[in-house]
This record gives sequence, structure tokens and C-alpha cells, in this order.
Amino acid sequence: MSTLWAQFDAFATGRGLLADWEAVFGDDFERVKCWLKPTGERVESHPCVRKPPCGCRHELRAARAGPVAVCVCGDGRCDAFPVEGARALIHELDRSRFRRRLCDTLGLAPAGGPPPASGGRSDFVGTYLPIQAPVYLAFVEGEAELVCEIERLRLQRPGPFVLLTPTRRFYSAEAESALGAAGALGLALTGLVELERGGGLRLSQPLEPLLAPWRARVAAEGVGAVLRRIHHELAATRREFGQRPSCPEPLPEPDALRLFALVRELEPGGAVRKAPLLQVFRLYCLEGLAAEGVARRCGCSKALIIQRLGQLRRKLGRHPAELRAFASQFEAIEKSVGEFRGRRLSRQSMLYGD
Repeated sequence: MSTLWAQFDAFATGRGLLADWEAVFGDDFERVKCWLKPTGERVESHPCVRKPPCGCRHELRAARAGPVAVCVCGDGRCDAFPVEGARALIHELDRSRFRRRLCDTLGLAPAGGPPPASGGRSDFVGTYLPIQAPVYLAFVEGEAELVCEIERLRLQRPGPFVLLTPTRRFYSAEAESALGAAGALGLALTGLVELERGGGLRLSQPLEPLLAPWRARVAAEGVGAVLRRIHHELAATRREFGQRPSCPEPLPEPDALRLFALVRELEPGGAVRKAPLLQVFRLYCLEGLAAEGVARRCGCSKALIIQRLGQLRRKLGRHPAELRAFASQFEAIEKSVGEFRGRRLSRQSMLYGD
């Protein structure tokens, strides 16, 4: 089951077509699909279903019998195929239902009212009653994001807490240090909880032995001592965390327009390669996929995506990870440019009768 939880690390956004979920989770998809819910959001493309895939997202086009996915990469070996009903909709992990089931499975106390909003990449699961410590569940995409999430939780609620993640893949020395400074404990669902077919969650081992050493350490220090130490560090932490805000200020308009112009220059020309730069930019920067997820969507290796990200950094003058924070700004500019072009074409039609 460890491989199943590892796939959540590679698909931390928790959003995609059913075909995307199937591609990421493979044989384990049957264990995951009962936790998915349709969002009602439709997309304009669908992953290739050929084995091996051609490497492009197939364009969804209207047909009399319903939408069909058509290959646009010029491969010539892919047949169009129908995409019906729910398979044309984005599906996401039903986190609210999953958290409630996880709370019951771990024997935590649920929130008395609406669960407290934690924001960021983590959600409140329940309370570990022996020391009244909140337990959170986080889906992150890398070591730096995990450290930021730990710091954010420490600032939001000083005091001991437990942070659950799918695996321990991103628990770097910096993350462990941040947990220690917060008086917190990080636990992986791998080896602790088994996801069964049909939606069941089952403990693979008792939870209390995993928590006992941490609880004893907190008790030995005294919750008051932990709180005093945390408050002593809050000012320095806020300064450091303020340099890496989760919601940075928008780019100045000239900088945003310049970057947008550079992005438009990424339009592929000539022979279409696997994972063209513009496609990688959209998947990584705008949709927020991890490198592994982009590679799966593009039908190529992760090494090629890392290479493309390096090319993007050189062309745009910024690391692609930084540009994720400005995705909504890029989308707004793109929309306004499209509307301007539409109005210009409309005026030309009225003038010249085209």
C-alpha cells in the first residue's frame, strides 16, 4: 500500500480528469475512485489512451454523438475516441469526507462545530485529546512547501500539533527542525492507514505507540514551556516567513505584461516536440502540477520535464515555481487580451462587412 500513498505526493493538487487519476494511480485507482467527486468543471483536452501514449493531450471536439478526443500532435497513429459524461469533468478528492473518515479511524475527537479553517495546504482532521493537540492533513509538492506549511501552522496556532502527510518523502532536515521548534510531530499515512477497496480506512498499526514518545516529551517540557519557547521565536519566524509569503503581492503591471509576452513567445513552432515549453508552463505554473504529474500528462520522462523547467527559467528570468503564485494574474491578462482581440475583430467586421 506504500506505493498508493506515494502517488498522492506526485498528485498533490488532487484535481484531474478520471483518466488522469487512472494514469497516476494505475491498479490502485479502484481504491481511490470512491473518494473522488465531480466538480462540474469541463476541460478542453483529454490524455491519450493509446499504449504507449503519443505524448499530447487530445483536443475535445463536439460531435453529433457527443464530444470526441482528437490527436493534435501529428503522430497519425491515434484514433479519435468518445469522452462521455463524467469522464469529461474534472474530479477532485472529497477532502471533507476523507477527513471525517480519517478522524474516526485514528480515534480523534471531531470538531464540536464547523472545523477550524487552517488555510494553506493542510486541513484540520481532529483533536488528539490527551494533550488537546490539533491534527492536520497536508498534501504538499516538495520539501520547501512542507517547511512553509509547518511554519504557517505554528504562526496560526502556537502549541503542539500533529501533521499527517501521505509519506515522509519531503521530511528534510529543515522540516524536522521546523517541527521540533513548533513542538509538533510529523506522521506519514504510509504504514499507518490502509486504504481499502470500497472506501474503507483501516489502521495498519496502533496510533498511540507512535504518539507516546512525543506526548511524553511535550509533557516533560510542559506545555507552558513549549508555548514560551514558541512565543520567543515568533517575531523571528514572522520575519523569515514574511520573505516567503503564501499570497505574495501581484507583480507590477509592466513586469506582468513583460513576462506574459515572453510566455507567448513559447508557442511551439515547426515540428512539435514532446513536452513543448508552453505546455509545461501551463501544467506546472498555472495548473500547479508537480514535475512527476507534468511528465505523466506529457507522456515523457521526469528528466525531460526538469530540463524544460531549466529552459523556462533561462527564458523567463525566474524560477517556474515562483510563477505559480501569479497564475491568476497571467490568466486575467490572457483573458483581457482575448477580449480585446474579439472586440477589434468585431469592429472590423462592422466596418468591412466580413
